[in-house]
Amino acid sequence: MKTCLVTGKFKVLHTGHLRLFHAASDVADRLVVAIDGSGVEQDELSLRRQLINNLGLVDETIVYNGDVTELIGSLKPEIVLKGHEFSRQENPEEKALAEYGGKLLFSSGTSLNDHLVLSNSSATIRHSLDFLSRRNVTSKQLTETLDQFSDLRVVVIGDLIIDRYHQCRALGMSQEYPNIVLSPIDSQTYLGGAAVVASHCKNLGASTTLISAIGSDSAGEWALAELESLGVAFRPIREDTRQTTLKERFKVGNQMMMRLNHFTNDLLAISTEQQVINHLESLTNDSDLIIFSDFSYGLLSKDLAKTLVSQAKSAGLICVADSQSSSQIGNLSKFAGCDLITPTEREARLETKDETSGLVVLAERLRSSIDVKNVLLKLGEAGLFIHGVDKDTLDFIENDQVPALNPSPIETSGAGDSLLAAASLSLATGSDLYTSAYLGSLAAAIHISKVGNVPIQKSHILQHIQE
Repeated sequence: MKTCLVTGKFKVLHTGHLRLFHAASDVADRLVVAIDGSGVEQDELSLRRQLINNLGLVDETIVYNGDVTELIGSLKPEIVLKGHEFSRQENPEEKALAEYGGKLLFSSGTSLNDHLVLSNSSATIRHSLDFLSRRNVTSKQLTETLDQFSDLRVVVIGDLIIDRYHQCRALGMSQEYPNIVLSPIDSQTYLGGAAVVASHCKNLGASTTLISAIGSDSAGEWALAELESLGVAFRPIREDTRQTTLKERFKVGNQMMMRLNHFTNDLLAISTEQQVINHLESLTNDSDLIIFSDFSYGLLSKDLAKTLVSQAKSAGLICVADSQSSSQIGNLSKFAGCDLITPTEREARLETKDETSGLVVLAERLRSSIDVKNVLLKLGEAGLFIHGVDKDTLDFIENDQVPALNPSPIETSGAGDSLLAAASLSLATGSDLYTSAYLGSLAAAIHISKVGNVPIQKSHILQHIQE
């Protein structure tokens, strides 16, 4: 039986560790995890052992005194597995393994498309009591932070999108062509992109203004009316050749059959960009927070984004940005200088051109390369990875992770927008990154518990906080 050894402090058990544990099953029959107990109280060591054992991925958990070569000499594992970020460093394990023919391997864990089973709980939203306790975040604190949203004045800048869902019935295969014939049953239309981010902010209590582009078309007129009904102040940007971005989705039950996108992704003319600059300039003295919601449909060029961030920072405003890479390719670097960015893991790897590093290295490489303070790395079903600095001292805080608070989503589309809105508002109240990440995660968990891109209600978050 071949044994694989993984070592570490494991002060915070995050997805990077879980991926390494899963990778061990590909190279060995038995996994031993050794916790470095040097300088750690016995009660804390017991807690770390219990958390690792509860995963159901580890055959044995032991504690050692910090001397990894002594540990290897006594245990003699066939393989020692470390994160890929250690592959270019000096590793003391190599010499100890060479004495009996053991191997040192490096891995970043499973692929981006891994399907880690982190929970088998029901579809109900549940709090992460471990995270709340570890970070001293109380229900009272969450409630007070949420109540402070009503004191904030927010400007959202980015690509307005209309999301239209067509629920259909499948009639069967066409006799002329190899495709499925659909018959429409019902259609629902929602605000998406920067428009739904602004709607989330307004519903959560903040005074909100949206700056975005629309066309002189029926979709644009619908957006104007919908934003007005929600109480969002809209400063529309128009060009003769630009159409309102409309995404049509055709579904049979819960299965997406096809998506049809109507959009213009040409960059704005220089004179039109100046309109955006002028709008923001008129708002900075009466604003607390700027949120950039970028889908790369031409509104935010690199030069314009740089100018807008500079405007906002000069006025002392909090800046948060999200640049999505889906059907379009985002560019996080154009938001250099922001206080927070909220990419997916895939977006972070595209930006850094890094396919192999663990989450800690990836998040710091992204943070430092584009000069932002904080990163909330969206991991899908694995939750949210937190990396950043203390808001007062600017010293690094401990990396941590909020697990997915809703393990059985109804529909995941739009989760990142609700997270962006709630986390940004929390940060703007002066809350720390842990509190902001948790409120963002809770908003996303509520959002994905229903169908459609419906703005989050403040009362819904309060209800779940107070349960």
